[in-house]
Amino acid sequence: PADLDPGQLRLMGFALMNYPRMLPQITRMSTGMTPDNPRFVARWEALLRELGSWLEEAARRKRVVSKIGQDAPTLPAP
Repeated sequence: PADLDPGQLRLMGFALMNYPRMLPQITRMSTGMTPDNPRFVARWEALLRELGSWLEEAARRKRVVSKIGQDAPTLPAP
């Protein structure tokens, strides 16, 4: 989405990708798996892809709503 800072969004992506490896004890406490466990890796990647899809869909909806608002006629002030 245009209203999200690209640098901050990129930083969030890096943080999400690397957090499990940077803090393996938290990953293990939260999931019962280590960050190098193939099951964990598959589940984490699936979650990140789903979050990416949600962001893309939200951006698409926002563009559609914005376009509809731009195309709508304005009403005269009372």
